[in-house]
Amino acid sequence: MHTFSYRSSMLTKLGFLCILGFYFNPVSAQKIEDFINSYIGDNAKDYLRPLSDMITGNIHTGIREWSLVDSNFRIKLGLVVMASAPTSGMRHFTAKTSFGFEPEQSAKVPTIIGPNEAVALDGDNGTVFIFPVGYNLTFLPMAAPQLTIGGLFHSELTVRYFGFDLKDEVGKIAFLGLGARHQLNPYLKNFPFDLSVGYFYHRFSTEPYLFSNHHLFSGHIGKSSRIWSGMLTLGFQASATRFQYEYGTAPNNELYEVRVRGAKPLFAELSGALKLWIFQFRASVGYAGPWNAAFGMNIRI
Repeated sequence: MHTFSYRSSMLTKLGFLCILGFYFNPVSAQKIEDFINSYIGDNAKDYLRPLSDMITGNIHTGIREWSLVDSNFRIKLGLVVMASAPTSGMRHFTAKTSFGFEPEQSAKVPTIIGPNEAVALDGDNGTVFIFPVGYNLTFLPMAAPQLTIGGLFHSELTVRYFGFDLKDEVGKIAFLGLGARHQLNPYLKNFPFDLSVGYFYHRFSTEPYLFSNHHLFSGHIGKSSRIWSGMLTLGFQASATRFQYEYGTAPNNELYEVRVRGAKPLFAELSGALKLWIFQFRASVGYAGPWNAAFGMNIRI
């Protein structure tokens, strides 16, 4: 029996994506490319896209801290921890056989975050085509330090940054986030709710394997008092991710590149926050393709 097979591999629990460097369930000396290079060709984008969508929804969750922008100059320094869980539709895609396999067939197979179960199709002359497994990812954790400066012409500016080198296990991780939000209430007399609009940009990479850019345009409506805040955020998000890895068998490896655009443009989030002296705590839940949750804590200066 002859067997046609993509190079099968599993994805580590994505600890390498956690911006603070959580790296749980480490995988010996293997490189990240060993976990993302299961596909080339037309199937590669659909296989990898759910991972890109999870990263996008994850880093957009828990950004905004309070429904009302500070009217006086204020600095907030804190940490946000996020987690995302994929929906069932993100765990499979329809793939087609290739490499001259006959007859050409299609099948529902795991994405990179899907079940750890290979799918095999029978072909002519006793041949078998095997689609690789997914990692069976149940959630994606991430975290980011965050600095917000408020009280600037009814606006606030937010910055996120982190970078370090985990050498051969992961590579160089770089994360940058820049955003702004503007309060609309000064233009709307006697409007009963806090109303604002915002934009946020993130750049995230695990060099040389993954490079991504993420955009979020958002509107916010909520209510707040001196010690509490509640807010609904609705937004439009977009992302572009480039995966780069070597494919093949040494010494004939070829550098391969897959460019993926996000497939989940809608973003929705419910959040609540509480002030205790100089400390501010917040939690949020939302949907952006995957289901997302976040918890943040700030010190108000």
